[in-house]
Amino acid sequence: MNVWLDHLVVGAATLEDGVAWCERTLGVSPGAGGRHALMGTHNRLLKLEGAAYPECYLELIAIDPQAPPPGRARWLGLDDPAEQARLQQDSRAIERLRVRMRERSVEIEAAARELESFTSTVSHDLRAPIRVVEGFARILHDDYADRLDRVGHEHLQRILAAA
Repeated sequence: MNVWLDHLVVGAATLEDGVAWCERTLGVSPGAGGRHALMGTHNRLLKLEGAAYPECYLELIAIDPQAPPPGRARWLGLDDPAEQARLQQDSRAIERLRVRMRERSVEIEAAARELESFTSTVSHDLRAPIRVVEGFARILHDDYADRLDRVGHEHLQRILAAA
């Protein structure tokens, strides 16, 4: 089967929304585009070409707010009020998600700082009791080693090694 692919199109409420979607979704920023005066739209382009499709690109398109209405329906149903409402709603939902992600990032960073502080405190607070246990184990070793059996010596060595 022979297939020819020229370009893929993504419609957006605004060109800025389309660029933000591309950066967030694909991890790349599209290059420069242009204006379609006949249709009252503008775009940004992302090259997708490869060996199989040497001229392929992704087009991000939106109504050009600086252009006069074209007097005809624009591509992709961009003039359709329901489509415009959906694109605007998606845009607002994405912005709400971005705000929530920033808030959660701040919360996570604060929790990480608290956890680090707690870990440091616990580590410091446990050193003193461990030193006490080690001290008593050394006393047992130095003063009572001759009274311990083999199992007692093994336990004492484990305590000293762990302390």
